[in-house]
Parts: sequence; C-alpha cells; structure tokens
Amino acid sequence: MARRYVVRLSLDSPELSLYELSTLLGRYGEVRCGGRIGRLYVIEAEAGDEGFREAAARSSSLKLAARLEVVSANVEEFVREARRVAGEVGRPYLVREVYGGAEAERLADEVAAALEGVIAGPAWSAPRGAPKLLVAVDARSGLMAAGRVVAEAPRRRFVDREPSRRPCFSPSTLHPKLALAMLNLSGASRGSVVLDPFCGVGGILIEAARLGIENIGIDIEWKWLAGARRNVEWVDPHMSCTHLILGDGCNPPLRAVDHVVTDPPYGRITTTASRGSEAVYREFLESCRRLVRPGGRVVFMSPHYLSGEVGAILRKLGTFREDARFILPVHRSLTRILYVICKLDPRRRGATPRDLSTGKLGFDGKTI
Repeated sequence: MARRYVVRLSLDSPELSLYELSTLLGRYGEVRCGGRIGRLYVIEAEAGDEGFREAAARSSSLKLAARLEVVSANVEEFVREARRVAGEVGRPYLVREVYGGAEAERLADEVAAALEGVIAGPAWSAPRGAPKLLVAVDARSGLMAAGRVVAEAPRRRFVDREPSRRPCFSPSTLHPKLALAMLNLSGASRGSVVLDPFCGVGGILIEAARLGIENIGIDIEWKWLAGARRNVEWVDPHMSCTHLILGDGCNPPLRAVDHVVTDPPYGRITTTASRGSEAVYREFLESCRRLVRPGGRVVFMSPHYLSGEVGAILRKLGTFREDARFILPVHRSLTRILYVICKLDPRRRGATPRDLSTGKLGFDGKTI
C-alpha cells in the first residue's frame, strides 16, 4: 500500500533529483509526486521506510525523508496531532523546515513552544541514531506538516571522493555526485553489468564499484586506463567487480551488457581520436544498439550544440525510447544535455518495454 512521505532533495536540478528518486523507489512499486510543502516534495510510494532508507544510502540528492503523519492549516489541530505523533515516537528531536520568512518563523516558534515536554531538543543536539520529528511550516500556502524522520543521508558524503582527492586526476572527470546520479538513472543494481566505453580515469566506475555493481571500463588511452585502475583500487583494492579494456569505446569488444553509463568525448578536453564529434556519437549509439539488452538503459551526456545531431541519430536508429532529458549548465559557453534512453524490445512490436524501475513519477506541480 502506498504511503505519503516528504523528502528534502538537493535542488541543483530538481527534475533530475525527482527522476533519480523515482528510479530507486520504483523497484518496490508505484511512485508519485503529490506536490510540495515549501521546498519539501510529497512522495506517494509503496517502498515503505526501508525503501527510503536504501534510497538515502544510494541517492546522489536525497537528504532527508520523513513519513508524513499530519498536514493541517489549523495551528491548534496541528499541534494536537504533532504531540500525538511525538508521543508515539518517544521524545524525538525536532527538525524544523521553515518557508515564508518572518511569519513562518513565528508559526514555527509557536509550534515548537507547544511541543515542549514531548520533544527532547533541537535536531542538531541529537545523538547518533536518536529518533527525530520533522515539522515543516510554509507560510505561503498556510500549511504545516509533521512526520517521523525515517532516513537521512550523511553530510559531506562526496567530499572524500572529490576528483582532486583521488590518486589520479583528470580535468574532464565527472564529479562523484553526477556520476552516481547517472548510474542511478540507469536502474543498475547488483547482478547487472554496466559499461562505460569512455571511462577516462574511472569516475563512473568508482561509483559502480562502491555499490558492488559489475562494471566494465574502456578507454583508448593507456594513461587514462592506468589512472582508472588506480582510482578504482582506491575504493575497491581487489578490483572485485571492475574490468578494464584498452580499446575503442565506439566499437567495444563485448557481446552484451545491461546498461551503458558514460560521458562521451567531444573534443574540448578529451580526444575524439581524429573523429568528428558527431561521428563519435553516431558510432557510440550504433554500438549501444548492438550491445544493450532489451529493456536496458543508456545514460549519457552531450554538449548542447550537438543536441540536434544526437536527436537525429536516435530517430534514425529507431531502437531506443527517450525516457528523460535534463539540461545541466556548465558555464557561459557550455551546457550539457543528459539523456536517459531505453532499448526497445523488437519482439514486442508496438509495446512499450517495462522500465527497470517499475514506478513512474507523476508530478502535478501543486502544493497539497
């Protein structure tokens, strides 16, 4: 049965964060976004508390999730119900989310004062593992919400894996947050095989190795492949699930993989091996048509000025369905497009293949 939760997400790209969350929770059943309370998103999902805990441990953008117990616009009713929930939790620590300026702060202070006696203290003073109660106040909509916190992601979780801290650095490598997001968007999990045909120094391979997902990295430059090995050994000394190949990523010497997750070269920093950028993308996507199993996803990026060419290549191939596309600004002269495409099953003519994440995220854009 679906239950309602509120989640706090990293807001670098809200659409990407929501899609990533739907992919992670979709393994448990249907997922739907039911609106917002301030900057918190209301998620209806069948995943349950454990599903949200697993999502928080793996997601690149989920910061906090709470099981929604109370939503009200009446202060007295809200305080009464929030005290009941706090009593059931057992003297939790208070997590405040306030939206709407001074009026929201005044309401939040009023609620916090009314909860004295059933609250142990503010969240910042909570010992590790202590129960927490989320109270959100949105003065703009007039709504207040409360719920038991079921999952929190560690703070500064990407700091230790930043590119500058790895044994081998390359200016073109992906930040671990984006690499993890792309891996999650593919729907990959343990038991599946992920290919990065342009692996460079292994930004995506590092994230796959951390999660115990079988991964294959290919690069045409020996120095980058050697760097990828050093970087993966940094997080997985035994290279237990990573395989590296020196070769042409546009023509991988493989029979089949479940997913492809990559950032192809387009000639600004990384080499295209004397090919034009359009030729690289054409040959790459043609190889994906051969390699990726039906129902598998290909997650890749392209510069904005190649979006027309990439779209034309996908239409010509006719083998993939575009599930999502996200715009990621880099700097004034460059914006990257992140694509999520799904391999169609030729045996099911006219049918839409079942996504690897069984849930679909619907978002009505309303405040509940």
